[in-house]
Amino acid sequence: MQFVTIALSAWEELTSFLEQGDVAVAKMTVQCLATADMVLALDQKKLGVVLVDLGAGLTDIVVYHADKLQHMACLPMGTRNLALDLMMGLDITLEDAECLVRKLGCHLSPENIARFQEGWQGDIGGRSFSLEQYAEIFDARAEEIWQLVRSQIAKVGGNSNLQAGVRMVGGGVLIPGLKDLGSSILGLPVDASLPVEMANLPESWLSPGYASAVGLVQHRTTGLSALPKPRTKKPAWTALWPRIRGWLKF
Repeated sequence: MQFVTIALSAWEELTSFLEQGDVAVAKMTVQCLATADMVLALDQKKLGVVLVDLGAGLTDIVVYHADKLQHMACLPMGTRNLALDLMMGLDITLEDAECLVRKLGCHLSPENIARFQEGWQGDIGGRSFSLEQYAEIFDARAEEIWQLVRSQIAKVGGNSNLQAGVRMVGGGVLIPGLKDLGSSILGLPVDASLPVEMANLPESWLSPGYASAVGLVQHRTTGLSALPKPRTKKPAWTALWPRIRGWLKF
């Protein structure tokens, strides 16, 4: 049995905020489970699969095997930590650090470096640094995130029951080389997942970065579609009409 807890103060603050906007809270849903229902196929859950949602500030981990939820975890770090480390280590702005993360990523290949250096002469915001400095800072944090993911997987038996590998969603999917780094550390194939069940979404939303948001919306709308349709109340005169018709015949 899996237990999910939340601080009562956080719950009360959230519901109070929503109620001020005339939004009634019907129930609470665990985000990572809603995402898993959206992006994981039944066969993957049966074979054994890990879902890693690497977002800006959090990394959610869900492990399934034999179509049963085996483990859940939430790491208090994500892609924003990569940018913050670069901001401090290279003495650049957070905006410039985020730009570096998106364009360079990790495991710097010659092609990636050459493409990036076309518009870069070795300095950002007046600060000069080498790509070696960048890689040292970035790779240290990226490896830490994946090592923590690995430690969570180890709690439920490691790789032995994970024939479907690792499915990855969140903004981290869009960082060059991050999936490959995860695969080398975990010893499992790491592939991006898309919210494929909602084909009518705008193209810009069909991205692993929006999988959590789409999963939560889909989870709620599925529940709404299962509700019985409200009965249309008939006007009062329709109940009297049979009597009136009977009187006229008499």
